[in-house]
Amino acid sequence: MAQRYKLRLGDGSIRLVDADELRTWLGDGNAMVQTPGSYRWSPLREFVTEEPALLDVPPKPGEGEMSPDPVVPPSDRVARPPRGEPTAVQALADDLVAAPAADVGGKPTDADRFPTIRLKPPDDRGQDHEVEAVPHPLWRERLAQVLLPVVAAFGTLLSRSLDRLRARQNRPRPPVPSWLWTKRSAVIAGLVAGGIFGVLTWKTWLPKLARLGQVMFTETDRPVPSQHETEEQQRALLAATQQLPQLAPETIHLLMSSGPGGVLDPARVFQLAGDAADRGRSALTTGEAKELKTLQRELVRSLRPRERQRVREYDRARSRGVVFASENRRVLELSARGARALPPRTRERLQVLLGKAISAGLVRPWDAPTR
Repeated sequence: MAQRYKLRLGDGSIRLVDADELRTWLGDGNAMVQTPGSYRWSPLREFVTEEPALLDVPPKPGEGEMSPDPVVPPSDRVARPPRGEPTAVQALADDLVAAPAADVGGKPTDADRFPTIRLKPPDDRGQDHEVEAVPHPLWRERLAQVLLPVVAAFGTLLSRSLDRLRARQNRPRPPVPSWLWTKRSAVIAGLVAGGIFGVLTWKTWLPKLARLGQVMFTETDRPVPSQHETEEQQRALLAATQQLPQLAPETIHLLMSSGPGGVLDPARVFQLAGDAADRGRSALTTGEAKELKTLQRELVRSLRPRERQRVREYDRARSRGVVFASENRRVLELSARGARALPPRTRERLQVLLGKAISAGLVRPWDAPTR
């Protein structure tokens, strides 16, 4: 069976021809040919020049045209010969035309009466014409050849990983030694005993833990005072220490720290001390509570009867929360005068018991430890 070629003419039509028909289309300078198994389009004249065997086959006129193939995209750019230079096909055509005249010894023949039809030299229009390759149906096979090894390698790796996992799971485990079970039992028993003890004694350790957490967060969030604020705190602490002899300086400093900026008026410190002492009285032992009550009675015993009555009314009003700021100043002066009248050792004992009750009463009432 003769070999077939794809021929694309200058008007864009595509034909399927054999080697005999290629010569009949040499007059089309834009004709392109594609050989079987190739993806590139080559100029017909160059292809015929490079394939001299095609010139020895005489043309067979009268063969019908084949139906054009579907849309064929152009192939890569094809180089053209420079314009104006005759090709091998043009020279061959000139020789064929001049041959009859030489045989008759220079006499004119019938062929000389007709003008010679010269082939048009190739132009430059096809030099910039780009033609794409026709997609070959074997691209799927080539893609499969690339992807199949990758998929196979991935499957092998996954299979090996699963085999290792199964082997690890099926591996016999060594028996657990007896000392390890003993250790586990001891740890579990200790945790259970600690939990039971914590539940039974929560009223003792929970208030202390809450107080410790409150102190830690308070000290952390407290801003660093400036030099001016520090001087104001020292002046306020000195004034409160002088006006409240029944309280120790440490207790006054603790009361000052509960206020905004660490600066409080002595009358305000006196009211806070009375409220905190009432709340923290339950933190004292029974003997300490009785002793504190006795010392407070001795403090007001040195006052006049009318002044003692005023102090008692103030305490009752303070317990109800209906004390005015002016009352704090008046009762503060009476309490300070009574404290100065006490013996030094009695006054020091009063400061210790009041400081203990106030320290316990500054936190929330439920934080105070039980007796």
